[in-house]
Order: sequence, then C-alpha cells, then structure tokens
Amino acid sequence: MARRVGRIHAREAARDDGFVSTKAFLRERLCLNPSAGSALVKASAGLGSLTDTRAALAAGEISVEHADPNQLRDLVRELALALMSQEEATKRQAKLHAGRKLSAAKTFAGAVAVPGILDPVQGEALLAALADICGIALAATDRPTTGGDRPQVTVTVSLEALQRRGHPGPARWAQRTA
Repeated sequence: MARRVGRIHAREAARDDGFVSTKAFLRERLCLNPSAGSALVKASAGLGSLTDTRAALAAGEISVEHADPNQLRDLVRELALALMSQEEATKRQAKLHAGRKLSAAKTFAGAVAVPGILDPVQGEALLAALADICGIALAATDRPTTGGDRPQVTVTVSLEALQRRGHPGPARWAQRTA
C-alpha cells in the first residue's frame, strides 16, 4: 500500500481525481484519519532508496509511523548535534546561516509564491509565528461577520443514497491506481 501511495503522490494522481491532496484522497477513499493518512504519505514519499526500511514495512516488521523518514531524520540530526564538538557545531550553524534565502513574489496569475530556506532556528521561529498568527486569528471573537468564519461545508445525503453509492474499499482503489 505504501508503494502505491508513493506512486499516487509522485504522479499527483489524487489531484487528477479532484482531490486537493493525496492525504485528502486517503481520508475519503480509505477512511483514514488525518494523522494516519499524513504518516502514510510522508513514509511512502520519503522511502526512496531506503530499501531495508521499505522491506521491513512490507514485511510488517515496522509500522508506517516507524518508517517515516522525517522523524528518523530529525532524531539523527539531534544525535549528530549532540556528538559534535563546539567548533563543528559553530561551523555547521554558520554554513546553515549563510545558505538562508527567502523571497515572496506574485505570479502572473496573482498567486503568491514564497520559496526559501531558513536555518533550523529561524525556520522553527517562522513555524511558531505562523501557528501563533493562525491560532490568534481563529480564536478571535471579533472577526468580521462577512468572510470571518471558519470554512464549513454541510452535506446532507439520504441513507439510501449512501447505500447505493457504497464505499470503494481498498480493492477498488488499488485497481484504479495500479
């Protein structure tokens, strides 16, 4: 399943099927909760040349969460930093600091592109600031009455319509993505 999800993600097939992301596709088609879908996408997209990890996952020796290379990378980075001398850590930080770049520009279509690379300290600061900004905006009680509510969608479907449609299930999903 992880290999299939990796192929779907790499080809952006979920978007072709009308979904905003592979995670949304997995939530809808396989009824996965958001964290499980996220872990599956991260693991499948990042396994690449990690043949031993892929084999262990396929054999059921490790879970998708354990195969997530992002978590492993973070742990290895922390261990490497702990084992570095002060001089090595200072050189590494200077190299990361020198490689920083961030830009923001409007595209021809009017979207805003924000590519960039930040060192770990500034990157964490940016992520924290974005979380704070979003949290404050969503928690505010004095938001505008027009356009200020959280996005909501209400769908009303009869039980008969749901029973007629049925659920595609993993077997049908696997056939569509093979």
